[in-house]
This record gives sequence, structure tokens and C-alpha cells, in this order.
Amino acid sequence: MIKHRRFEKAGVLTGLLLVFFVFTSGAAQSPIQVTQNQLDISLPNKAVFSIAAESQADLQQVTLVYQVRQLTCQEITVRRPLEFQPADRVTLDWEMDFQRDGALIPGQDLTWQWEIRDVAGNLLTTEPLTMTVQDQRHPWQSATRGPVQVQWYQGNRSFGQLIAETAFRGLERLQDDLEVVYEQPIRITVYPDTGELRDILVESVEWVGAVAYPKHGLILMAATADDSGWIEEVLPHELSHLVLYALMFNCQGGTVPTWLEEGLAERTQGQIPQEEADEVIAALEYDRLPPLETLEGSFSHYGDEAGLSYSQSHMVVTYLVETYGPEKLTDLLATLRSGQESDKALQTVYDFDTAGLDQEWRESLGFTMAEPSMGEATPTRTGIPTLALWTPVVQASPTLQPTAVASVTPLPSPTALATPIELAQTQASKVPPTLIEPPAAEPTQNTGPCGAALLIYLPLALLCARWLNNRLQL
Repeated sequence: MIKHRRFEKAGVLTGLLLVFFVFTSGAAQSPIQVTQNQLDISLPNKAVFSIAAESQADLQQVTLVYQVRQLTCQEITVRRPLEFQPADRVTLDWEMDFQRDGALIPGQDLTWQWEIRDVAGNLLTTEPLTMTVQDQRHPWQSATRGPVQVQWYQGNRSFGQLIAETAFRGLERLQDDLEVVYEQPIRITVYPDTGELRDILVESVEWVGAVAYPKHGLILMAATADDSGWIEEVLPHELSHLVLYALMFNCQGGTVPTWLEEGLAERTQGQIPQEEADEVIAALEYDRLPPLETLEGSFSHYGDEAGLSYSQSHMVVTYLVETYGPEKLTDLLATLRSGQESDKALQTVYDFDTAGLDQEWRESLGFTMAEPSMGEATPTRTGIPTLALWTPVVQASPTLQPTAVASVTPLPSPTALATPIELAQTQASKVPPTLIEPPAAEPTQNTGPCGAALLIYLPLALLCARWLNNRLQL
């Protein structure tokens, strides 16, 4: 009896396996078959998606679906229907032009699949495939340190290991300050000069030396073994933007004030250089250090003023960490991430707002906040130009502010095509702002009172008009 039951169970099992085999075999035999599915990426110009498919009925619709993996609240997927004449066999290509459709950069993960439909109503959706974007023009070397992955093609192995170790040390400092463990991959691609880097970025300014893509966990930079000092300075800074973005990622609208983000980035580089601290103290002594509240958004467009703001932010964040501990700073970031604005978040965690923090920090250095006297008029923007109409205007150079897409940093080395003003924006040259006296206006001929009036007081414009009218009547 026992033996019979065993045979009975075996027969049932065999039958189930047979049904399963027939079912899965039938499911595998789709009327639409894909014979080729390929992606060729040719940096810095284009990527070509290729598909070859056939069916018993004519194929009438083929759609490419692709996306670049990134940390975002809304999934961004691109759908590209391909045009072709219906046939039972088709071979199709679609070219992604980086100038037209947006550039891909090394280290990004690109995922794609195809939706194929025939006239009989059959639909096949291929399995998603993922490729890490790579610049195939160069023989890359790689090095890894913790979550940091570095690739470079010019220089020996110790060069790549230096970059990996520098990034890892900066990551450790940031993790100590924030009491977090960051395990997401950080991919760093190193080109030997700014020309190569600009080619990959497709659209960039000439002075760019490093770019961080926080949503993708990527850093692209131009450096050689001779740039070790610059690497030690800028790489931890850019890395901090990646870590802070991942830590602060939320869909409730929570943001970090610029002074806090840049202060953390500066602190990741290490202790503030003494000359930069001295510049902040000097600005405090002469009562020309801007209130911390003014550094909530973007820093100044002028390199010297922006440099002072970076140093000020560095010192304020260091004060927070060393006075109240990293736990409080972690709580502050969590409160900001929940959607609270900065003043309320500071009140919740520290019992003071931005102005209160500014005052407490200044007092720790022996200074007090300057209060405007009742008799002093509030400075306002004049409605009349104070420069002569022929005086050249000093143009503001770009600020080193991270955008939602990328954070760029200039390369202060002879290989960078940077102007003196752009080089002044680097962390190595933070000097107090200087006033530029405009040259005196030279008198012009045959202007009558009109030309002088326009350059001095706007109300005299009426007198100018009357004078011109009298001249015409004569």
C-alpha cells in the first residue's frame, strides 16, 4: 500500500511537471521574435539603439523606451516611436544625438527596452537591459576604495589610488560629522585635461575643472599627477554635494540653505586655512561681513566676495559641530528634509534661528552683530547711473554654485583656460572685496546742458527737454 501511494504521488508530480512544461513552452513561443537588440554609445556625440524583429503578421509599431537611472521623485522615461513601413521583418535604428537629445556622461546607467506590436494585435515588451555609459575611446584603468570607484587612462596606478584615497578620506570626515554611513557607489571619471572634459560635457564653460552630478552619484574632473594639491582641495568638496544630496533626498520640498551645504563641503576638505580664517576676522573687525541670513541662497557673483562667503560658511558649520556635536547637525538635516524652512528647523533643534546662530558664532570670536542706528538711512539702489555712459562695466564672473543638475568647479592650473576673475573664485584665493573707482568722465563737445544733466540728476531731464525744444523753435 505504501509503495502504491508512492507511485501515485510520482504520477501526479510527473503530470504537473508536464503541464508546466507545456505551458511555459507555449508562453515562450511568442508570435513576435527579436533577433537583435543592441546599443552602441559613441561619446561624445551619439548613442545608437538597434532592433531587429519578425512576426507571422506584419509588424506595425515599434517603440523605444529608455531612462537614465537617477535619484529623483518622479521617474523620467523617454518613449520614442520609430517610423517604418509595416512588414513581417524589420531592422530599425534610432540615433540619440547628444546635441539634440541631451548628453550621456561616463558612469551613468542607461536602461532601455522595446515595445513591439503587429497587425494581429500581438504585443511584445522586451526585458529591460542596462548599460553603464563608458567612453570607449580610451583604455581605462580602475581603482576602488570603499564605495568610491575611480577610472582614469593617463597616469600610473598610484595616481588613481591617490584620487580614490582622497575621496574616501573626505567621505569619512563627512560621515563623522553627520553620523551616517554612505554605501551608494560614487563613480569618479578623470580626464587629463580640460579640453577632454569639455568634449564629454558637450555644453560647458571653458574654465570648468570638475563637475558633480548628485542625482547620479558621479564626479567628472580634469587632473594629472601634478595636480595633487588641487585634487586634495576640490575632490572632497564635490563629493560632499553627492553625499548631502543623497542624505537630504525627499519629496516634501525640504532644502538645505547654501551656507550649510557649502560649509559642510568646505569642512570635508579639512580645517580652514589660517589665511582664510584671518580674512573672515578682518571682515568682522571692519564690520563688513554680511549677515548669515544673506547666504541662504546663492553666493555673490564676484569671486572675492564669494570666497569670503565660503570661508564664513566653513567657520559657522565648524562652530555648530564643535559646540553642539554631530548628533545635533544630523537632527537639523533630518528636520530640513521633512520640509521645514531653515529658521524653524534651527529653532526646533538648537533653540535659535539663523540670526541667533550668526550672533552666537560672532560672539564666540569676540564680536557682536552690528545694529543699524536710528539716524542712519537704509541704503537703497539709486535710480541714476553713477558711472559715465562710456565707462566700461565690470562684468560678474560665474559663481561656483551647484545646480539641480551639476556642481562645477574651475581648475586653477596652467592647463585650465580660465580668466583671472574666474581663477579668483577658487578656494585658494579668497580675499576681501576691493572697491573699483570709476574713471572721471571726460567732457564732450556741443552737448549743451543736456548731456551733463543726464549724467548728474534725473529731475533735470525736463530742463534738457525744454532746452532742446527752444533750440528747435529757433
